[in-house]
Amino acid sequence: IHSGMSCDEIISEIQFLAANEDTYLLENFAENIAQFCLSDTNISDIQIRIEKTRIGIDAQGYGVEIYRSRQKQA
Repeated sequence: IHSGMSCDEIISEIQFLAANEDTYLLENFAENIAQFCLSDTNISDIQIRIEKTRIGIDAQGYGVEIYRSRQKQA
């Protein structure tokens, strides 16, 4: 039996953050998602990629990709 976070929980948190985030930086959005996911002790590391595809006439898109891991306690 898997006791970790479900995909539905992660999606709900992402939707909540997107609706309530005061910052417009994708980097901060990705960091907040990573922190939420790493709060589950069953998740030891995570890679997140976010792309914003419609940002202007001259730009094709903008994105950020981060990798975070849980700090090991000694």
